[in-house]
Amino acid sequence: MCGIVGLYLKDPSLEPSLGALFAPMLLSMGDRGPDSAGFAIYGDEVPEGSLKLTLQNEDPATDWQALATRFEQELGAPLEWFRNASAAVFKTAVAEDAAREEQQLAHEAEQAQDAEDARDAEDAEDAEDGHDAEPAAAAVVAAEDGGRDAQVREPGPDK
Repeated sequence: MCGIVGLYLKDPSLEPSLGALFAPMLLSMGDRGPDSAGFAIYGDEVPEGSLKLTLQNEDPATDWQALATRFEQELGAPLEWFRNASAAVFKTAVAEDAAREEQQLAHEAEQAQDAEDARDAEDAEDAEDGHDAEPAAAAVVAAEDGGRDAQVREPGPDK
C-alpha cells in the first residue's frame, strides 16, 4: 500500500521544529509496506519575476555545468545553480514569459533548420539520381508594349 504525506509550514517560527513535526509522518509511512519513506524540503525561493527550474537525472555522469552554460547562452542572462544528489536547481533573473518566448523562438529556428536540412538531403539525393534539384522556372518576359502583356517561356540553355 502506498501513501503520501506532506507538511506545508507557513509559520517561520516553527522551522526549528520541522524534524519533530515531520518524523511521526515518516514513521507511519515506513510501516505501510516495503517501500522506503523519504522527504524533500522546499523553500529556496526566487524573487518575483524570476525563473527557477529543478531537473533530475539519475545518471551520475550528467554534465550539469554544461547544461548551466547552455542555459546562460540561450537565456542571455547569468544563472545560479547547485547540484543536490541526482537533481540540479537553476535560478535566473529572466522572467518566465521571456524564457518561454526564447524557447519558442529556438524551437521555431530548430524546425526551420530541420526543414532546410531535409531539403538539402533531398536535393543531394536528386542530384545523385541525375535529376535537377530545382524544377525549371518559367521566365516571364515583358512584351514590347510596356509590360501590359507578358509572355511565359521556359528558360533555354542561357537561362
